Amino acid sequence: MRLILSTSWTRSLTLAKITKIRPVFVATAREGGKPSLNDVLHKGPSLIELIPDILDRFGLYPIVLSADIEKAFPQLVVVLEHRDFLRFFYPLEESREMVYQHCQVVFGVCLFKSILIGGCFKSFA
Repeated sequence: MRLILSTSWTRSLTLAKITKIRPVFVATAREGGKPSLNDVLHKGPSLIELIPDILDRFGLYPIVLSADIEKAFPQLVVVLEHRDFLRFFYPLEESREMVYQHCQVVFGVCLFKSILIGGCFKSFA
């Protein structure tokens, strides 16, 4: 299966009148009857049911770790054989485009949460 991340470009003007262009990647976009990237990824079990237990244990330890999940995903590197699923077009000119691949996890791609948790524990070890 070959997928290309849907990309939209957001422009914003700054006080210096410089236009900043930022890509927005949409992993839920579908083309025709084909599944989106988020549809084919293994999401794993829901962790919502674990929140009460986690909050109960929160005060048991002298040191508590919390993190911004949006900042955590770009720290995870995607292995070479999976980068083909994170391809996107980058416009060069009006008629030409370049195809790139992300080598880090893009925020918004629905991942199995234990991958993120495992990555955090691996970096702390």
